Amino acid sequence: MIDLAHIRHTLAQYAHSTGTWPKPLAHVTDLLTLGAQLTSRHEFRGHITAGAVLVNHDGAVLHIRHKALGTWLRPGGHLEPEDTTRAEVPTDRVPFDLLPDGLRTAIEKQAGPVQQVHTIDAGFNSAISARVTTEQGAVFLKGLPADHPRIETLHREIVINAHVTHVSPQLLWHVQAEGWDVLAFEAINGPHADYTSDGNLPLVADTLTRLSQMRAPDGLDLRLAEQRLAAFAPAGALPYFAGDALAHTDPNPTNVLISGGRAVLVDWAWATRAAPWLDAAYWTLWLIADGHTPEAAEHWAARIPAFRTAPTIGLNAFASANEQLWAGIAADDPDPWTQRVHAAAKQWTAHRTRNS
Repeated sequence: MIDLAHIRHTLAQYAHSTGTWPKPLAHVTDLLTLGAQLTSRHEFRGHITAGAVLVNHDGAVLHIRHKALGTWLRPGGHLEPEDTTRAEVPTDRVPFDLLPDGLRTAIEKQAGPVQQVHTIDAGFNSAISARVTTEQGAVFLKGLPADHPRIETLHREIVINAHVTHVSPQLLWHVQAEGWDVLAFEAINGPHADYTSDGNLPLVADTLTRLSQMRAPDGLDLRLAEQRLAAFAPAGALPYFAGDALAHTDPNPTNVLISGGRAVLVDWAWATRAAPWLDAAYWTLWLIADGHTPEAAEHWAARIPAFRTAPTIGLNAFASANEQLWAGIAADDPDPWTQRVHAAAKQWTAHRTRNS
């Protein structure tokens, strides 16, 4: 996580490289001296954000209207608990028509002349996220600058896709141009999953069952579940999360599409080598967040055989770990969405504690 020492070091680097110390920075150093938590958006005397200046070939500078402040700002975002460098702070979507000309040309060389673009708001992992329609049909595009700190998540999707097309859209092509990496996937015609609908839930359970039976291919550079949860669970519980199954780990409704009588998983940025029951456990959390009781959520998850055989100690530790994880996220970003997921994790942990 970015801490106050990191901020001080950054300020010192700036002063050394420019030979200047602008007056606004004096306010920052004063707050640091007072011990202000500048990485928290709740520090109203001042806090750190990150932004970018995007200029097209006509010299126009991109600004986005801030809904709360009612003013126009450069794209950017607050620091989050998982950010480890300034570069990892999330930025807003880049509209297709503001992409570099050379990149748009490379995309149209593959897809044909673009007729329509629908930018997708859901998700946090891509600077480009859009459904693009051409004479050849529709494709889904996602991409990042090639030097982005999370570019490995995009590369991970490339190597994983060939192994998961039975539950996910097929990767059609990949272009690199103008300092960007862009992937094109089969466009899925269908809505996001509705976890309040009993009609959708059996389809999701079926997909997660099929995935839980798949072994993570050798040679793939995947995160390990026991490492990802190490900061939130006791060391003795971590082996319960480990395994050789390929886990998606983020089956929230925006990452599941319903089409052709099946549930399709998208966005494999956080693919993980894990115990086979882990995706069903993540799904349980999202079901509770969407209004199911913990008992009802576990009932649906139990349709996945791996969840039925999951060790009680492991499930208890997983629920508790997610409560701690989301407590940190909700404290720093207290919007209704994070508060809802944190409340779900608390409900689930309390339920598991009562019934263990």
